[in-house]
Amino acid sequence: ETWYFEIGRQPTEQPRKFRNKRHWDSKQVGWELPPYRPDYNSGGHHGSLNSEWLEFLRTGSLPVLEQSLWSSRAAISLNPGWVYRNNILEFGNGRNKYSSLDKALLEWDRLTGFGPKEFYLWQSRDASASPPAQSGSGASGGTTYLNDYKRLPDHEHYANFVLFEYYYLSGDRRALDAIHGFVNWDLNYQHKHLFKRTLAPLSDTDLFSEDPDALRRGHYSSRIYSWMLYTNLAGFHATGSPVMDEFARWQIRRILGLLRHRHGQLAGWRPKPGALLGFLPNDWQDKIARHLDIELLRASEAIIKTQAQTWMEAQGVLALHEAYKTYQDERILDAIWGQADYFSHHVVFFPNLGMINNYTYMPNALLGSSAEDNATLSPKRHDRIVQMWPILYHYTGWPEIAERYRIVEDRRKHTSVNNWFLQTGLWERETAKKSSSLPAEPVTDLRVEAASRTAIKFSWTSPRDDSLSGNAEKYFLKYSRRPITETAPTDNPLR
Repeated sequence: ETWYFEIGRQPTEQPRKFRNKRHWDSKQVGWELPPYRPDYNSGGHHGSLNSEWLEFLRTGSLPVLEQSLWSSRAAISLNPGWVYRNNILEFGNGRNKYSSLDKALLEWDRLTGFGPKEFYLWQSRDASASPPAQSGSGASGGTTYLNDYKRLPDHEHYANFVLFEYYYLSGDRRALDAIHGFVNWDLNYQHKHLFKRTLAPLSDTDLFSEDPDALRRGHYSSRIYSWMLYTNLAGFHATGSPVMDEFARWQIRRILGLLRHRHGQLAGWRPKPGALLGFLPNDWQDKIARHLDIELLRASEAIIKTQAQTWMEAQGVLALHEAYKTYQDERILDAIWGQADYFSHHVVFFPNLGMINNYTYMPNALLGSSAEDNATLSPKRHDRIVQMWPILYHYTGWPEIAERYRIVEDRRKHTSVNNWFLQTGLWERETAKKSSSLPAEPVTDLRVEAASRTAIKFSWTSPRDDSLSGNAEKYFLKYSRRPITETAPTDNPLR
């Protein structure tokens, strides 16, 4: 399920619910009319995040085809973005490149009444009930604007892969319009929270050092980082939009910065500055903590700690995998390797169960960084974790990753796992076999041949690969203002 094309091509049996049926009947399988997807958000397996077309591609079943067509067209009809006249966001010209887009996104915000997790359209099912207070999780008496009124995923489950799959398979122009509208909501959310309504150019390399709070702003859950990146990438693939491309690159840059800042953990933090600023009022402490220098944050465990549900972080591996396929940027590989280190050295693993601990704390200790974290042993076998290990093994080949991958695969065979969660394992075994698990020899004679204000010319002897044979296929040249310790774990201060 990591992406539409990474599926096992071998045929499989028709789903049991469709056996002996000539056609699909929505009422018999529990789907509502008019079209509504009750599993877009929490519940079931998050229908918006999974392949809608996998069963048909592997079975060729007519009832399955009818269901997939229904679901795909419902996703279009329920997405008002496809009917807006100006639903294609574009950069301006010259000096107005970014300011023009800022204005367009503000207009989009006004048109769509944007507000997942922030603005609630309180339509109580009880006419006598008074509107409840605004909250962050949807209080009794109403549901979120996107969930209930638009019938779309909220920003914590924001993927809606069915739109993209249907467009690739059918070429239906209405799907492309819906994709523009759907991704525009995603860009609008990022524009509001990450950039505070003023998009920065990619040439601004100091954004996160000057505003470290931007690394976490608008993201209270690990998976939100993943799905924002996923949606940006999906939109860019389908439309070729330079705007979606730029937002995708910003999300990658933000994830890289966050992983460095949080010792390999893909999670935002909640400042606790009382240890240093306890003499100030709480609201002052919070304001100051949002703008503390990153080096100070890294050095002071008393100020910042993070806790994450590990299965949510597993989705970051899937998103980074897609990002690397898109851009082939070695820095994204660094992030994947950082995640591999995190999951193999920091996350508690239960080999007899084939599970990992549901919560992980950073700075890391076995069960948390202190008693106040209420750390517990809570083994978890989430299907996203099943998806993660094949990808980490593909990129690293590390023995500790291989061991966890093998154990999880063995244990999950005794449980029920939906077909789409098994696709990364099929992809790794069938179409992406590693040619070698042996690393190339290190470069030992790197030297500077020439240097100028704009470039540096290096030379080195090509090392042998696979122990004593072959040569390395590509090289990674890194620089850092701090000593580079390649083998250090992600929370090593030298990394």
